Parts: sequence; C-alpha cells; structure tokens
Amino acid sequence: MLGLGISLQTNNNPIEVAFGIHYQRVLPWDQNDSGVDYLVTWHRSQGTYNYTPPVLAATVAMLANDYEGSDSNSLLSANNAFGNKFRFTNDVGEQFTEGFQESASNNSSNDRYCIDHLTGLGWYVQDAYNDNVSRTISEAATYVNGFSYAGYSDWRLADASEYINAAMYADFINSYEGVYAPFVDNAIRQYGGEIWYGTYTKDNKYLQLRSNGTTFQERTATETSGHLLMVRNHYI
Repeated sequence: MLGLGISLQTNNNPIEVAFGIHYQRVLPWDQNDSGVDYLVTWHRSQGTYNYTPPVLAATVAMLANDYEGSDSNSLLSANNAFGNKFRFTNDVGEQFTEGFQESASNNSSNDRYCIDHLTGLGWYVQDAYNDNVSRTISEAATYVNGFSYAGYSDWRLADASEYINAAMYADFINSYEGVYAPFVDNAIRQYGGEIWYGTYTKDNKYLQLRSNGTTFQERTATETSGHLLMVRNHYI
C-alpha cells in the first residue's frame, strides 16, 4: 500500500523524503443518477473514486516510451510496487498475461486477480466459461457489491472509462480487435458472452461490452448480460 512522505527534522528545517507511487486514477464517465444502487453514481456518493496521492511521491506511474499492448511490452517507465516494470501483475508481483492458464500465477492462489500498476486498480472477471448466469444490471450490481474474492469484498462493476484506460484502445469506431487487456483474454472474447459495466448512459440504459462483437452497446434495465467485469481500488 502507499505510504506518506516522511518528515525529518534537521536544524529545525524539515526535509521531505519521497515515498510511494502516484497512480493515474481514472474518473468515471457516468454523471447521471440512474436510480440503481451500487453503480457509478452510488459509488461517487460513497467516495469510492476519491484518490489522494502521496504527499511527495517517489515515482509517478507512467507507461514506458515504447509501450505496446502485448504480454512482453506492457511495461512501465519506472518500477511498480513489486520492484519490476510489469504494468499488469498478479497479487505476488508476477507478470499477468493473456490466457489465464498461461498467466504467471504459479505462486498465487488467486490466479485471476490482476493488478494494473498504471491506475492502481485490481481486476477480476467472473468465469466467462463456466459461470454464465444472466443478470439484469441491478442484479449484477447487487451481486458484485456482495462479492468476495482474493480476500477482498470491496468490488464494483467497472466503469467503461476504467476499462478503456486499462486496455490498448486506439480505434474511434469502437472496434476492439487487437485490444490488449490481459484480464479479458481471447477465450472470453471468443466465448461470446456479454459483460456488464457500471455505466449509466441515458433513458434508463446501461453499458455492456459484447466480447464477441467487440463493441459497446446500450442495454435496458430489464435486459440481461452473462458476465461481470469487476474492479476495486487495489492501492488506496
């Protein structure tokens, strides 16, 4: 976890010692009151998105100059909290790669928990292969609010802007071909399940990612989606 700057006293003059990492926290899109608990508007009221960086950070989380969205080149410009430059790691600091079976999670019992060391967020995707349970947006938000994994129970549905910041997104027509986000691997995309987001758009509609069609689309409060993209503040 992040620490605060340490003040040393020398001849009555305090010296600030840099400590901790300043993460690039993401602000959510949703500015509306959807009337559904546990979505973005509700979390705003709870202070979930509030982030105060260290008083004097030792480093600022930034992408490497030659950053490329791939397993080998998703690197930071400076070391993460585990002392390496991997942007995406599991909870013991090993590189998290696409394909859960291939991800470097040999030393973690939480093999699908992924930390993004640019934003300081932790990600988990409900098992898109075996846990295909259709839920409305309200049911999904309530389920995630009571969900526990990897010892954490402060999960929420990811906002679309949090996902886009974590993915290699450079296509203005909403195409997700070639997007790199290791916690949403090709098997999930090819599975064809839809993924709810916590983003309210307008007129009682909510945002969903069609992992097979690779596009965002709006869904109403009564429609269902099969899978959940969960996120939490790993570094406070």
